Amino acid sequence: MAVIQGNQTLQARAPIPQPPHHQVLYTSGGVAVSSLPSPYPEDSLPPLLYKTVINLAHWVQATPQMIAPTAIAAAALACQRGYLVEGKPGRTTQLGLAVINLMEISDGKDTIFKILLKPISDHEEKTEANSVKDLAKWKAYMSAFKAKEKGLNRDISKLTMRGEDTSAKERELDALFTSGQEKPKEIRQILNDASIKGIYQFLRDFGNSCGVFKSEGAAFFKSNLAKFAAHLADLWSSGDVRFVDKNGKSYTIRHPRFSIVLMVQPSVLFDFLRNYGSYWQDTGLMGRILFNYPVSTRGYRNMDTQPEKMQEYNARILEILNSAPCAGTVENVTLKFEESARRELTNFATRIESHLRPGGLYSDVSDAASKTAENAARMAAVFHVFEGHEGDISLDMTQRAITICDWHLFEFKRLFGEYLHFAELEQDALDIEKCIRQFHNESGCSTPCPKNRVAKFATKAVRDNYDRREAAFQYLLQHGRIQYVNLPRDKTTYVIIPGLQYLEPISGVILQQAQQAYGALPSSLRVTAPPGTYPNF
Repeated sequence: MAVIQGNQTLQARAPIPQPPHHQVLYTSGGVAVSSLPSPYPEDSLPPLLYKTVINLAHWVQATPQMIAPTAIAAAALACQRGYLVEGKPGRTTQLGLAVINLMEISDGKDTIFKILLKPISDHEEKTEANSVKDLAKWKAYMSAFKAKEKGLNRDISKLTMRGEDTSAKERELDALFTSGQEKPKEIRQILNDASIKGIYQFLRDFGNSCGVFKSEGAAFFKSNLAKFAAHLADLWSSGDVRFVDKNGKSYTIRHPRFSIVLMVQPSVLFDFLRNYGSYWQDTGLMGRILFNYPVSTRGYRNMDTQPEKMQEYNARILEILNSAPCAGTVENVTLKFEESARRELTNFATRIESHLRPGGLYSDVSDAASKTAENAARMAAVFHVFEGHEGDISLDMTQRAITICDWHLFEFKRLFGEYLHFAELEQDALDIEKCIRQFHNESGCSTPCPKNRVAKFATKAVRDNYDRREAAFQYLLQHGRIQYVNLPRDKTTYVIIPGLQYLEPISGVILQQAQQAYGALPSSLRVTAPPGTYPNF
């Protein structure tokens, strides 16, 4: 769609999709619990990152929540080789982040990755071309070096046989070795070989910094790498790595820098965690990861979009990669916090700690809660570098990082925590509602949820106990939180949630059948959203 302004034709910007979002279901003890994510705090992103995320959201027709965690991690990957951050006095850590985005098929995972990683890939391509030239020069030097070494050794042997003084030749040989050139090391950031030894060898060969970014995370979770949770946790913590290569030679990698970002279908992740979730939790890997499960925009996207300008983002990433700390020409820079920012970070850590007590808000997700302050320190450092600030990390950058990491902690609780505040019947009801809403999320609100779906996809406790499941259904019916719909010539019982507005496509099938059967549509099945607008849960 074009807009005419004077003599120019401007391309209208496609709006960011607004899929059905979240609804606060209940409040207990002052704590609101949602079955869908709370709004992502994109306003807390620093200016350049915010602009990047919003531009990309318009371009690929995704919500900011679908893009922002990967954008932050891409910035962390660019920064991590050259910078450290002193999260606590006397204790430094790397800037690398671990992110898992749960996204459905056709949600634009590959497109988001390609755009955000393009400047890093372009930089690697350029450095690879330069390294080929440097390697050719080094090989020529080594050829001359070996010829000189051979000649000096021959001269020393002759002088020794004649009983003459060899000290002058020995000094020449020492000088030759002293002036020797090191083999040029190619600098890379992104690794495609998803194996633990592949990561170690990459860190050894390409500059002590590594990023594993997978837009199709199913390959990761089906590989052996996913089972090396303890090793991945150590890499996140930047602990020294010792390994033996295929030739039996031992290496030690000091303070590696590591980021990992995976986009994976929810069903793939949850199937994996059923088998290995306890191991991931026991090794501490789960708690180190920033999880993100956004609502899909499928069915709400405008297909007539134009590429947005990403020059500022691309230029800033390249500027960071070419900076002296990240290019390896100077020592790493250790970032510190302003005093007010340090107090803010300490207060945040103290607040989280108070919620780890028995029955506390985060007592059921203590592994993630205990790492949130460190993730906030890393993220604040990434914001500081990416936005081009100098000196100590400011209070503003710290508060922005705290807000986003606090959101990720609550997202972790939403996905993996227990409903500690509710009785068993209420827990079962929440599980059933979550299953129904997940169906609406996947189908784009185009059809009511079949009741028998709950028996297949709800939690194990609800699936395996018919009486318990039916009791929860009756509880939801009595409280008006669901309704049953039965259609003519259809033995399936459908379940709807009052207030959830369905999309126009089903009016030609299910809604017409329901109208024929009942004479009038239930209010929750009426299509009331004006064209071009989308209702909220």
